Amino acid sequence: MVLSDKYDSVKGRFYIFVLPPLMLSIIAGVILYFFNVDALLEKDVNPIFNWKFLERKEHYALLLGISVFFPFILSFDKNVHFWKKWGLLGMSTVIVGAFYVIWDSIFTHLGVWGFNAAYHTGAKWLSLPWEEILFFVIIPYCCIFIYECLNFYLKDVRLTIEPWFTAALFGFLLITGIIYADHLYTGISFLFGAAITVFHMMFFDSIQRLRFYRTWLVCLIPFFLINGSLTGGFTLEPVVLYSSTEYIGIRIYTVPLDDAIYLYGYLLWAITLFDFFKKK
Repeated sequence: MVLSDKYDSVKGRFYIFVLPPLMLSIIAGVILYFFNVDALLEKDVNPIFNWKFLERKEHYALLLGISVFFPFILSFDKNVHFWKKWGLLGMSTVIVGAFYVIWDSIFTHLGVWGFNAAYHTGAKWLSLPWEEILFFVIIPYCCIFIYECLNFYLKDVRLTIEPWFTAALFGFLLITGIIYADHLYTGISFLFGAAITVFHMMFFDSIQRLRFYRTWLVCLIPFFLINGSLTGGFTLEPVVLYSSTEYIGIRIYTVPLDDAIYLYGYLLWAITLFDFFKKK
């Protein structure tokens, strides 16, 4: 079972649907109340390569298309049958994506990050390019597709080290989030990551976390490639601009470390909901 046996379905729904967004809202609200934004968007990021064909307004849309192409085609694989789970995926994507779009819109308004008009087509909603909103559909699709494939083709292995790893990860996220709470992106991403880790430890079993960890680690490979292009890895300027004062200041190539933790919290919540809907 996804939820422990001691929780009935009513409580289960409360834990899954209410606690994560409540935790995210409280963390974001407290940090936004106590700290101000001193936005300074960075454009000077040294590219790894400069690929001329990406120097276009369709850059962001092109990346999304490349990202989803193979997962979509392989969704009709006769073993995984991912296409049959599109409805379940849609429900989890809408619920989690709605909160992250709001978060994204607020941060854009505050200047925590922004979008380079040279690399998106211009149409916006809630101050966000339509490509950015579509990001919250495409990326979960790709990541949960990977999750389902790994679950089908790899055997589950129970590791006694998992509780220690999870506890260490929680400590890292919590301490870093507290230390860098005045950096809005870092503070909210890391503290929400810590909160949802505790939430998962309380109400879900070890196998679910091990399945998630391997998915997150595998997803980081294509995620850093795509995000690398969005953050200026292959173009003269970044598509997504970050305020130098609002993230931890560490980049892996051109990708802020915070992005990996942002994906961690998003994906753990989305996969938890996806598994919950599958069990119904």
